[in-house]
Amino acid sequence: MLTNKNCNNSLDEDYKNILIALSLKKFVYNMNKHLKDEAKFNIKLCIQLIKPESKTLYFKSLNLDPTHDQLIMVEEIKMNLLAKSCFAPGLISCMSNLFASAGGIDIDSFSKDWLKEYATGMGHEIYRVPIQENEFYSKP
Repeated sequence: MLTNKNCNNSLDEDYKNILIALSLKKFVYNMNKHLKDEAKFNIKLCIQLIKPESKTLYFKSLNLDPTHDQLIMVEEIKMNLLAKSCFAPGLISCMSNLFASAGGIDIDSFSKDWLKEYATGMGHEIYRVPIQENEFYSKP
């Protein structure tokens, strides 16, 4: 479940996502409560929240085992990247350039070598390529 990071009130957005997640869990529980094994009716959710305080609210409001769920906190990721960039200057620029490239930059217009290398690096991206079965890859 993804959140709207551009909302006016981030706590209200987190509350909305928590209520939707709890509603989904309750629906699955009610549909499968005839099953004896608890693991069969406790679904795993991946929820994106903005504020770190919302994590404790979610876990306190949950009656089932919270170890199945994964919570992604937007502000925690931002602060962790900022802290890591103190030890590795340029980390945030490197990460953002990997997720979105500039493409089509005229490298010859730069006079300094480090700018040419940086502009060349901005053209690289990360792509997820699914492995397809062909003559080079076969299942064991």
